[in-house]
Amino acid sequence: MKLTSLRIRDVRGVRELELRPEGDNLLVYGPNGSGKSGVVDALDFLLTGRIGRLTGPGTAGITLQRHGPNLMGDEKDASVSGTFFALRLGGRPFTLTRRMSRASELESEGISENDLSEVLSVAERGHYLLSRRELLNYITAEAGTRGERVQALLGLEAVETTRKLLVKTRNALKTSLAAAEAAVQNSQSAVAATLGLASYDGEAILAQINQCRVRLGGQPLQIATSASVRSTVSAPAGRMPDAVVSLQYVERLCEPLRCVLKDDAQSEISRDDDALRRRLRELRLDTGLQRQLRSLSLVKEGLELIDESGSCPLCDHAWPLGYLREHLEEKLNAATAAQEAWDALHADRDRLRGRLSGLGPALDLLLATARKAPIDDAMLVPLLTWRARLKQLEDALDDPISSYPQHVPWCASVTQSLAPADVASALDGLCRELQRTCPPVSETQDAWDVLVKIEANLKALEAAHDEASAIRAPFQRAQDLHDTYLRQRESVLEALYRKVSRRFEYLYRKLHQDDETAFEAIISQEKTGVKLDVSFHGRGLYPPHAVHSEGHQDSMGLCLYLALNEQLSAGILELVCLDDVVMSVDEGHRKRLCDLLVDEFREVQFVITTHDRLWASQLRKARVVKKANAVEFYGWSLEAGPQVRGADMWDLIRTRLDEDDVPQAAAALRRGLEDTCSHICDSLGASVRYSADGRFEFGDFVRAAMSRYSELLKAGKRSAQERGDRAALETLQERDSQKSRVFARLQAEQWAINPNVHYNNWAQFSKEDFAPVVDAFHDFELLFTCPKCNGILQTIDSEGEPLAVACRCRYINWYLSG
Repeated sequence: MKLTSLRIRDVRGVRELELRPEGDNLLVYGPNGSGKSGVVDALDFLLTGRIGRLTGPGTAGITLQRHGPNLMGDEKDASVSGTFFALRLGGRPFTLTRRMSRASELESEGISENDLSEVLSVAERGHYLLSRRELLNYITAEAGTRGERVQALLGLEAVETTRKLLVKTRNALKTSLAAAEAAVQNSQSAVAATLGLASYDGEAILAQINQCRVRLGGQPLQIATSASVRSTVSAPAGRMPDAVVSLQYVERLCEPLRCVLKDDAQSEISRDDDALRRRLRELRLDTGLQRQLRSLSLVKEGLELIDESGSCPLCDHAWPLGYLREHLEEKLNAATAAQEAWDALHADRDRLRGRLSGLGPALDLLLATARKAPIDDAMLVPLLTWRARLKQLEDALDDPISSYPQHVPWCASVTQSLAPADVASALDGLCRELQRTCPPVSETQDAWDVLVKIEANLKALEAAHDEASAIRAPFQRAQDLHDTYLRQRESVLEALYRKVSRRFEYLYRKLHQDDETAFEAIISQEKTGVKLDVSFHGRGLYPPHAVHSEGHQDSMGLCLYLALNEQLSAGILELVCLDDVVMSVDEGHRKRLCDLLVDEFREVQFVITTHDRLWASQLRKARVVKKANAVEFYGWSLEAGPQVRGADMWDLIRTRLDEDDVPQAAAALRRGLEDTCSHICDSLGASVRYSADGRFEFGDFVRAAMSRYSELLKAGKRSAQERGDRAALETLQERDSQKSRVFARLQAEQWAINPNVHYNNWAQFSKEDFAPVVDAFHDFELLFTCPKCNGILQTIDSEGEPLAVACRCRYINWYLSG
């Protein structure tokens, strides 16, 4: 699809404008602020219903509805209409129109809904528009940013959406599985605590259950389940109420608590405590390793905190779903030394923490049971203090590097928290008091009570096991599916990126054939985005912005964009907008870039904007754009928008005169000459009368240009005489005579250069009155223009001093000094 004509009304900085490229390339050039980008914005709005410039970072508070229509226009009148044709549709024209008041609605005529939908699906990705801001996303951006742009350009959103869905499903199942496995561990601890065991031991648990069953006249079990633990046994006669505290049960709960008080346990605890403290002292002396461990700790914590959005939990930076988790897991795998130190530290920590595993649940059950008995609460204070200190120790061991033993300052040795001096007497005193205040419970009653509690514990454990098992299989399937999909995606993308890489290399080599004929590029998919490495004069591969100049980066970005664009747009939307993307490509390579666009992209229609007159001139001379399709914007104003002239301002003015439209001819002459004369003054280094507010009258530029031209001619003739160059002297004398005739004609029209006369008076002239004014100023402009290259004359300076006056092609070239 190519653009035949574009009509813009009250959109952005454009009031009313019609451009007719007729399917060929279009060039819009002019100084910054002249309204060039309004054409790109209008085309963007027409094809997508949005304006990309008004979206993205730094655009908070900017909306299409408020900032899309021209400030001086009416929103209901703001619209863009374009006529297109597509060869694959038989070349017949069709029209698209979109209005700011109904931005989501696209009016079409001459094209079917199916054909239009295909075109718009490509346009929606915004692949046809490359701005300077977007150019950087292909070269200097992070891999993730580059990956997002490349995937959008190639239409890989569906691939990425599927991957995100698989990651989301896998992570949800992983979270559920972790919670289910934690429930299993908690249920196992409850079983062990009920039976007075320090940890969950299947054989020991079965043995105690069978002891209870034998007391009740039952047979031993081979496997203990919630359904079988009380099978074939009955409650004893004269069973006590549930509220009665069983002294045997209390003694059973106290057993793991008393075990920690024994000398051999104390010795093991002390040894594990010393080992952990020694390890921590060594780590704290190694500041480098300590930093790595802190980083490792942060990474591990970050993995736990990543939510469904996939964003960084520390800085809220948005990552593609699943990419941050995979990136952090890679960092964990890469940190070998820190990981080894981490593993050793946590092995020491876990040995010590293992001493705690049965104490907390047993102590909680003991306190809960004791509160049912009619005893003084003061007896429980030592046990409550012990429980609080155990909790502090558990928390400190969760982060030993930062918290152990600083956060447990009340103990010189960890044994003081695991086995405080007053705990043994507190346990003995509690048992004596319960024996005194609680009625005795028979062995059969105790056995029955144990089986009742164990049945409930086993039922909870079985439910936890069932839930974990139900989740484990789907999680493994989700993991396998995710891994398989990634492997297949990598294979497909690798082939695609290899194809793009070869085309990118070819285009860049052709553009830089004088210095990088062996250029190589590798585009590869990473978990965090798309990686780009390029060669540098046979010295290896580097990121593009590591060693290449800004100009080379610009041309790389453009070549990569064009290579990617080919993969998507061929035969559908052969329209590419290059919005001021060439900033620092040098003159020689710009010429080759023109050749590249002409030779390699004959089927593509380019819409190019630039503020660089030289680049615009090169585009015309290399026939990238036809003369009629080179449109210059100048003199933008809030009321009128940009002033526009084609390749020849004077043809436009004379056309207006032929139509007896003096006001429009006068307006075009004034705006055009203001721009031209200011450019002449700048090129020749003319001194324009200073204005504090930066506003200059037309006459200021004219007088300054006349004065400077006379000075330079005088200096040139003097130089020619000093050098004895008669030919140069005769040429300059002829130019001097021509200057005198032209200046005399302008002087004859005193009103034309009198700063006290408002130039809008021109609009009141007749055609016959105004034609001589046009001729006089046309001749004035020709004094400063090369007849061969049409370039404006300029001074050639060295260290601030003018050495010569010349045009770009050097057809005119006169020296100013001997």
